Amino acid sequence: FNDFLLLAFADTRELQLLHFSLFLGIYLTALLGNGLIITAVACDHHLHTPMYFFLLHLSVLDIGSISTTVPKSMANSLWNTRAISYSGCAAQVFLFVFLFTGEFSLLTVMAYDRYVAICRPLHYGTIMGSRACVRMAAAAWASGFLHSLVHTAHTFSIPLCQGNVVDQFFCEIPQILKLSCSDAYLRESRLLLFSACLFFGCFVFIVLSYVQIFTAVLRMPSEQGRHKAFSMCLPHLAVVSLFVSTVIFAYLKPPSISSPALDLVLAVLYTVVPPTVNPLIYSMRNKELKDALRKKLGVKSSLSISTTSQSPSSDHRSYMLCPTLSITLGTSELSESPREQMSNSSSLNEFLLQAFTDKWELQILHFLLFLGIYLAAILGNGLIVTAVAYDHCLHTPMYFFLLNLSLLDIGTISTTVPKSMSHSLWDTRVISYSGCAAQIFFVVFFVLAEYCLLTVMAYDRYIAICRPLHYGTIMNIRACAKMAAAAWVTVLKQEARLPPSSAEMGEPPSPLV
Repeated sequence: FNDFLLLAFADTRELQLLHFSLFLGIYLTALLGNGLIITAVACDHHLHTPMYFFLLHLSVLDIGSISTTVPKSMANSLWNTRAISYSGCAAQVFLFVFLFTGEFSLLTVMAYDRYVAICRPLHYGTIMGSRACVRMAAAAWASGFLHSLVHTAHTFSIPLCQGNVVDQFFCEIPQILKLSCSDAYLRESRLLLFSACLFFGCFVFIVLSYVQIFTAVLRMPSEQGRHKAFSMCLPHLAVVSLFVSTVIFAYLKPPSISSPALDLVLAVLYTVVPPTVNPLIYSMRNKELKDALRKKLGVKSSLSISTTSQSPSSDHRSYMLCPTLSITLGTSELSESPREQMSNSSSLNEFLLQAFTDKWELQILHFLLFLGIYLAAILGNGLIVTAVAYDHCLHTPMYFFLLNLSLLDIGTISTTVPKSMSHSLWDTRVISYSGCAAQIFFVVFFVLAEYCLLTVMAYDRYIAICRPLHYGTIMNIRACAKMAAAAWVTVLKQEARLPPSSAEMGEPPSPLV
């Protein structure tokens, strides 16, 4: 045979698209997180140290490992297929074993780096010189390459006599061996056992290194020194624990609890979760890395309003969206006359929106969460728009209104979420006066238009069910176009006839709470 059939996450189209959207968000999150670490370490000379040099290589390996499995799985779900070519499966096996082995070798090297830094600090510069670091990193990559080359060549030289269905969402050596004949399976199993012994040796080395590290840390007289040492070691220990625990549970679980669904979940845990979570773990308590990211992104740690009419001690209130935004009126401004308030309000150039959090780690988490939600919304509604527009079988009133509803949904979420994401990424809260006005206009426009369209859709369902014989006459093409246009245009007229503000009427504005 020329191809293999991979395990599908779902059989229904809706769940396939949900899997595609979820994996797309996770994949972009992993690329963004590891890409930021690579950029910060490569561009900031303060991070040109052995620890960050190895961290850069770890991020490269994480990007490679998640790019080996996730994009193919996403493509299969999107195109409703399970096939992967023979050469594609061989390439996937080679790259996965190569990057997987290289990452574990690099984690072993990083444990040795932490051991020398804490247990032999006076010799650190000599032992961990630039040449030594390059050799260690090269050894990690070379060990992964040779290990992968041997396993891939041996696995695909075995005759397969049990079909071509792989019970995993990517080509994995144990699952491919299940398709082979019994004698060949035993030969490769011996090679896998030898590899397992090598991995166990690296794991023992890591454990012994950390026993020595914690022994040295607990002997430190300074509490500040102990805190700094723990902050250097805990991220690496957390990454190693996550990596090893998921792999051990996946491959050493009791056969009695084994099932295709459980194997699928465990495979996701050790192939998708570590590359996505590792950047967050390393940046959580690493002030140097966070400062480097802020510096390279041009982010200031704190921002203030650029107007001078407000007192620093005034009680400012701010909200996430401009429609409910307090215009940062201090308590001293509330006692002014309407004319003075109009004069002061005209000097405003920008507003401060409410931040979800003040911590950099949670800001990145909020950005990644909203990025996944936003991409899922764009993808879902975009697929509906594309399907309705290009499939003549869906050219009916119900789907015509659904197309308009999807466009309104895209507009609604695009009005608020991207701005909130950019604020969390750039650590700011500022929105310009014109930007706030535009956000108010579009939010009111899309929300009211969507409500009007939902009303029209309710009328369409009423005619279809209660007056089916007259449905074609009442809900013809011209009538549907007029109803949809009315839903869009009515809101524009309503916004154009908004009542004047309280300041224009000479009344003092009521404080927003």
